[in-house]
Amino acid sequence: MDAEQTAASRWRIFVRLAESTGRLDRLVRRALAEALADAPLSENEFLVLAAYEATTNPPSQRELADRLAVSPAQISSIVERLRKREWIDAQRDPHDRRRQQWRLTESGVAVVQAAGAAIATHWGEMDEATDCGPLAAEALRHAAQLQDAPSATPTLTTPAAERAA
Repeated sequence: MDAEQTAASRWRIFVRLAESTGRLDRLVRRALAEALADAPLSENEFLVLAAYEATTNPPSQRELADRLAVSPAQISSIVERLRKREWIDAQRDPHDRRRQQWRLTESGVAVVQAAGAAIATHWGEMDEATDCGPLAAEALRHAAQLQDAPSATPTLTTPAAERAA
């Protein structure tokens, strides 16, 4: 294969990857919205609360913005809404006194648990892996492994790695 064919092959793979991850993102976001339809919070509010649940090193607001692909201003707005609802409260970062860390309050824990239960129920009803492409289906399979064995850290496998095993 010459250099021109190799380059063409690479960009086609990149396009397929972008398409597949886009489909997976839409699938997961749609499922999250459906699962939280009766909950008193938005999908991004849930994701922020979940990021603060059971963590000894909570993410910064900038890290949350990166994770959720939203602006830092949007995260600030979400954090302020969650604080006003008394689902989170602030404490000083023990390693950097200039920084505040957010943690869940008891009512925040209750909201995360109730919303998490709704998501878990909805997760069991999802049967769209074949509709999102092979790469996205593999990511969903990996997520199911995480759900089945929360203490383990499974790795994504490729067909070549599975054949070698």
